[in-house]
Amino acid sequence: MKVTLDALQGIRPVEKSAREPRILLVCEDPEELNHYAKTLAGLGGKIETCWSYREAADRLGREAFDLVVVAQGTPAFEGCAVLKRARELNLATPMVVISHVANMSCYVQAMELGAVDYFESGTLPHQLLGLLDVYLNLGRAA
Repeated sequence: MKVTLDALQGIRPVEKSAREPRILLVCEDPEELNHYAKTLAGLGGKIETCWSYREAADRLGREAFDLVVVAQGTPAFEGCAVLKRARELNLATPMVVISHVANMSCYVQAMELGAVDYFESGTLPHQLLGLLDVYLNLGRAA
């Protein structure tokens, strides 16, 4: 079957930006989860919250997200399970870590596992949203 330019003229590409973006927010502390969910609401889209790193890792295998935000509260870096799962699945979804502890080992581990950025929790909300918006757009273009 031969496709001509005339046949293609009426076809318009589907814009990924036309659909509502999905953001997975992972945090094991319920108060922080609520706080970050309210902050991330400024990005628009659907914020999917997950209170367990294990549950988030499982969801990555079943659902598609445009951005994943992992809030990390301890130097043990339990949230790395989410990044490891994304790596196993070879996902192109941008992953960001927000940490309560300044720990170079956690930072290096997150970067090695494919995180696109690592923020300290003291980052101002408007600065955080500006950078996350960039990563969200990267995820939607992938």
